[in-house]
Amino acid sequence: MGSVSAISQSAQIVKKASQDSKVMVVVSAISGMTNLLIELIELARKQKQRLIAGRLNKMEEIHRSILKDFVDEEDLDEIWKKEFAPAFKKLRYVLTGISFIGELTDKTYAFICIFGERFSSRIMAYALQKEGMQGLKINAKRVISTDSQYLEANVDFKKTAERTKRIILPLLQKEITPVVMGFSGKDTHGDTTLLGRGGSDYTASILGISLDVSDIQIWTDVDGVMSADPREIKNVQLWSKISLDVMAEMTNSGAKVLHPKTITAAVKKNIPVYIKNTFNPSAEGTLVSGDKRKGLKGVVLVQDQTIINLVNPEMLDAFGFISNCSQQFVDNNVPVDVCATSEVSVTCSIASSDQSNKLNRSLSKIAHVEIHKEKAKLCVIGCDVTQNAELISRIFSVLKNYNIYTVSIGATFHNITILIDNKNSKAALKLLHQELFE
Repeated sequence: MGSVSAISQSAQIVKKASQDSKVMVVVSAISGMTNLLIELIELARKQKQRLIAGRLNKMEEIHRSILKDFVDEEDLDEIWKKEFAPAFKKLRYVLTGISFIGELTDKTYAFICIFGERFSSRIMAYALQKEGMQGLKINAKRVISTDSQYLEANVDFKKTAERTKRIILPLLQKEITPVVMGFSGKDTHGDTTLLGRGGSDYTASILGISLDVSDIQIWTDVDGVMSADPREIKNVQLWSKISLDVMAEMTNSGAKVLHPKTITAAVKKNIPVYIKNTFNPSAEGTLVSGDKRKGLKGVVLVQDQTIINLVNPEMLDAFGFISNCSQQFVDNNVPVDVCATSEVSVTCSIASSDQSNKLNRSLSKIAHVEIHKEKAKLCVIGCDVTQNAELISRIFSVLKNYNIYTVSIGATFHNITILIDNKNSKAALKLLHQELFE
């Protein structure tokens, strides 16, 4: 949903698929819109009313300029006035109200964040109509039932399946193509909830499970799952098939293909999940399955990490040190990534953006704190790679000229993670990929 051409290409893919099957579509927001909405929320918290007005005007311009390519010119003003302008007016009122008091609840945050999908689903429905199909926008609140964890809700699959069969199935039987808003649902009070990271792909999986579909296709901007980021490595390998466990490990390590929850439930239901490229639809793509064939699958690089070393010799033969350390990260809402522990020390990595003086003060109350900034993590991923001593030897041989700060052998046996300096990380990535895959 990045541009007019991308939306047109997506509509053509849907049309082609509909010639052989009944198709349901789930869309994310227009590219950049969710980030813009979050920016608007922050501006409202800071009571920057003039900046809010400017950003909203920009958002309206972007959506109107895209919409005009999919509707007749003489109908544009009426469609905009009827279907888009009221929603933008409501969004403007809500943000302005927040800006007067400078704070908002998680419920309001969720309500604002789904406006991107509200607009994009309408645009996609018109794009399908331009292709000669009957596209109909469906608000996800009508079908996705969740609890009240507003920012990362848990799905009630039983209720969702009932609603999906009652609302979506009759449309499919009438040759109507539902275009469902991704990323959101509704709790028992009727309030908007978010499905968290990967929410639109997850919506597709939820609805696919609810209707027991023949397959789920996630259309993105790459040909499938590769051995490394193709923007950094030229000679990447494309996998036609990859196991759920290894896919989850790659994603959790920082590979930006899919969130694990998107595919876990579908694979457990034996529904094939394909990752395909919107801009190269003839490419085979990658099938995510329960297949557990051994072997390397990828090297993932994540830069801008901070290592935190915590040491307290007084905790020798005592209890609760690791628990106390963990609690400080919980209290500061900071997720921990790589972690190594002993009885008197904890070494862990966090995203540099999460490092703060407040966190440092909390940690310094229970241990001596050392901070090492500008680090990066390299993850070598594959089925049972941690049990391969020869592979581990090859990895360290490649990295022998680099400073290594922390090594973690994943509990799932699928991940070997090494922390090195940021400045050397891309060169190290290329050397590792060349040694292991090329």
